[in-house]
Amino acid sequence: MNYLLLLAILILSSYMYYTLAEKYNLKATLTTRSLHKKPTVVGIGILFVIAIFYFFFTNSYQFPYLTGAIALIASISLLDDFFKLSAFFRIFIHVIVTVLVFYQLFNGIHLNALFIVFLLLGIGSVNTYNFMDGVNGMLGFNAIITIATFLTINYFETLVPQNLLVYVLVALLVFGFFNFRKHALAFSGDVGSTVMGIFVFFLMLLFSFKLNALIFLAMILVFFIDTFCTFCYRLFVTKENLFLAHKHHLYEKSVETLGVSHLKIAFIYAFLQLVINCIVYYSYKLSTEYQVLILLGISSLGVLGYFYFFQKLKKLHL
Repeated sequence: MNYLLLLAILILSSYMYYTLAEKYNLKATLTTRSLHKKPTVVGIGILFVIAIFYFFFTNSYQFPYLTGAIALIASISLLDDFFKLSAFFRIFIHVIVTVLVFYQLFNGIHLNALFIVFLLLGIGSVNTYNFMDGVNGMLGFNAIITIATFLTINYFETLVPQNLLVYVLVALLVFGFFNFRKHALAFSGDVGSTVMGIFVFFLMLLFSFKLNALIFLAMILVFFIDTFCTFCYRLFVTKENLFLAHKHHLYEKSVETLGVSHLKIAFIYAFLQLVINCIVYYSYKLSTEYQVLILLGISSLGVLGYFYFFQKLKKLHL
């Protein structure tokens, strides 16, 4: 009954939001970075927030710090979708929400090297999902694969209530109605991508610490490799302003140079993440040493693959 009620709420909410967005022109405008051809409704990722809030209010207010983090980052990101806030202010908010996730998981923070590493990972996760949400289906396909993997493992391990993960999956499917198209009706916007980024970060950290399995850090590896390598390319090769919009991501170049469709490149990225997630599923009970070797091995192959295809695309573009 709860699932049907949530589905009805999400469908009604999405219809209302889309109708209002069309009426008041709440759309992503075309810029030099845009890969879409016309202004499109933005912010439909608010559905993810509704799903998490639905869980919070129907499950005895579980995970209050996580819900607070979601509320904060969703509010700021929704404003940023329409008013373009300062990059430094956004990063400051990302730090706060990451700390809130730490409070949820560890009942506080401990200022040490590990805290700094995971703080950077949290900020990185939020921005990775944000940067990679550039073509139809990219965010949705990947998030469905990742949340479904956590759901499968959680069935055996029971680290979080299953309905939390199912609720988010339902929201992703409703979102897909608007986004999984050749010409998307709506984009998630920063409100969707940042919320999904912090939610996946929460799950990664929870599963990693509870199961003593660092391999769960691979659950965002496809997005992270593209983001990290693109960051290095801009920092050391083009030496451009890192806070300015760009079109250097491998998926962006694939769409522009090869003419690959949005949904096709999104499917390829999701399939690669699915392969990695299968490796995670079959290796999370191995010793830490083996997990680290597997994580390093997959990461190395990913980075090499990135630069191989990046160079081929550069030659084609020239």
